[in-house]
Amino acid sequence: MFVFQWNSMRVGERVMVHDDLDAGFGLAPGIVKYVETRDHTPNDVTIRVDGETSQLVRPRRHAVHMLPLDRRFSCWRCDVVAKASNGANASNEANASNGDGQRAAA
Repeated sequence: MFVFQWNSMRVGERVMVHDDLDAGFGLAPGIVKYVETRDHTPNDVTIRVDGETSQLVRPRRHAVHMLPLDRRFSCWRCDVVAKASNGANASNEANASNGDGQRAAA
């Protein structure tokens, strides 16, 4: 997320947040709960992540996506998730086929 987007966030906005503590960099929906404005530096933003624990996090701005998602701008965390997902799908397809590359009958 660009600094101007980060600084324009307001309390109540819906966002998607990457969990930097999760090795898979999964995305979770959240809502902006607190914005502390600062002069000449990016704002400090607190987000409540939806889920079982509904925890408050203070993510780095590069770990947050505004909604609706804009796919024109790349995100290395999203790329890692997509690559892992594609690798898992390829592995599942390989396991489902027999030795000559044809799918096994169910």
